[in-house]
Amino acid sequence: KALKKLIDISSAIKSKTFNPLSFSDEAIAERKFEVQIEKWFAEKEKQESMTELSPGTVRQYRGYIRNYYFFFQGMDVKEITLEHLTNFKDTLHVIKIKTRKNIMIALHNFFCWLKERGVIKELPVFPKIKGDISNNRTSIDIDTQEEILQRIPGRHRDIIEFLMETGLRPNEVCALIVNDFDLKNRIARIEKGFVGNKLRNTNKEKRKRIIPLSDKAFEIVLKNMKGKTLGEFL
Repeated sequence: KALKKLIDISSAIKSKTFNPLSFSDEAIAERKFEVQIEKWFAEKEKQESMTELSPGTVRQYRGYIRNYYFFFQGMDVKEITLEHLTNFKDTLHVIKIKTRKNIMIALHNFFCWLKERGVIKELPVFPKIKGDISNNRTSIDIDTQEEILQRIPGRHRDIIEFLMETGLRPNEVCALIVNDFDLKNRIARIEKGFVGNKLRNTNKEKRKRIIPLSDKAFEIVLKNMKGKTLGEFL
């Protein structure tokens, strides 16, 4: 370790970038991966509290730190190289390719954050993950859909059928209140959605939209609005 530090100091002197404070034990301890990733994550949590970042995204980052990024524990972020990143990528081989890509994208985001704050001077080269993440989708016929729908307990059937009729996301349907419906024009305003247990004022596309209600969807709305005030959930 001492020899490596001497080589790094010599290199910094030759390149006229030597700063003795950067080589102190305190500075090196501060640059440990686990220290910096916690600072990065704290900033993401702050962005979430200011509605600048989705709670779902923050939850994913927390999972990546807890379940995967421990690979880099104890390492100086300035010394993480393509070799380290490639070895890390290879530990993810049992995870589906889309998740692997998301984990590496979040890690790249973290290193960009380090560079912006002057913790590292250059971004390390990141390995590429090759492979197709698309899946072929198939749909079931109408008769099969109806058969399955009838097997759903009656108290849950309305919300499932409303989802089928409108194509809305579950988090959007759960956020609907009586006041979101215009019965005269048979339309619904989609303005909110749940992310985890938090209600957000915009949907995934960051815009409000209006959808028409089919005969069946309109019937479900009328049934579930009975006895409720404008601000109550459907």
